[in-house]
Amino acid sequence: MLRVLSLAVGKSFKMVEEYQVHAFPYPRTYKFDYVTFRKPGSIMTDLYTVYNTVVFDPINDDITEATNDLPKEEKARIVAYVDMRKKTRLGFSDSDTPYIFWVLKWEESLEHKPRLERGHANPVYYRYEDLVSGDRIVIAASKRDKIDSICI
Repeated sequence: MLRVLSLAVGKSFKMVEEYQVHAFPYPRTYKFDYVTFRKPGSIMTDLYTVYNTVVFDPINDDITEATNDLPKEEKARIVAYVDMRKKTRLGFSDSDTPYIFWVLKWEESLEHKPRLERGHANPVYYRYEDLVSGDRIVIAASKRDKIDSICI
C-alpha cells in the first residue's frame, strides 16, 4: 500500500507550487511514498515525490555553500524559494534554526481536488488509492484502517 503524506501549507501553497520546494524546521521525520500539500480549505491538487533534501539555517548559512552538492537547477529553485519566503510575512523562524528543504518532483494532478473530512493543520496520511479514487472527501488512512478492521 502506497502512503501519501498531506501537509497543510496555507499561504505558502503558491510558493510550493511555483518552486516545487517545501521547507520546515529540522528535525522532523515522515515516512511516505508521495506528498501532497493542502491549500486553504484543506484542498489537495497535486502529488509529488521528494527526490532531494538539504538541511541548513536559511538565515545564517551561506545558501550557495549549503546547496553546493545539488544540481544547478535544484539549487536555483531553493535560492528563489528562500528569497521569496524572506520577502513575505511567512519568512523563517529566528536564526539558529535549521530547516530541511525538500526538492519536489511533480507526479500527478488530483483533478477532483479532494479535501479533508475536517480541516486542521496536522499532517495526515492517506492511502494512495483513496486519494486518487475521485472522491471529493477523503478519509485518512488511520480512520480507514479502523473502518476496514470493523468490516472484516
